[in-house]
Amino acid sequence: MGEYIKLKRTFDKEAVLTMVECYKDNPSYASYSQLFDELVEQYLDKITPKGYVEVYKEQNRIECLVTLGPDCDRWIREAFDHYMYLEGMLLNSLFDMMLYEASNQLYETVKTMVPKGKHLSMRYEPGQLNVPMQEQRYILKGCKKL
Repeated sequence: MGEYIKLKRTFDKEAVLTMVECYKDNPSYASYSQLFDELVEQYLDKITPKGYVEVYKEQNRIECLVTLGPDCDRWIREAFDHYMYLEGMLLNSLFDMMLYEASNQLYETVKTMVPKGKHLSMRYEPGQLNVPMQEQRYILKGCKKL
């Protein structure tokens, strides 16, 4: 049975604003920044980053999954459905960064689970490199409680 790990909510506001191409010298920077702060206030406490790790020692394999919870996609979609494109873009960029940061946190935890004499290889993710998206279903099978 795998292990569930609570992760921290972390992000860099300036990096998120840069992701939507809003820089400090942009005349709209103040309004973007204020909207970002309002979105963080509205949504941040509703997000609980979690990780799931399953170690298969006999196969020399570790499977992991990171999630921010089920609502992030819905919030982004609702923003776009209501023609609130800037809000949707900011939420998408914020959640993308939070997911990336949570993944890095989980990776640090996973490094401590590697048996002595073994080392982690690079990360393989469904949909990237030579890992087909179908592999995701096997990871998700063990993560139903997540």
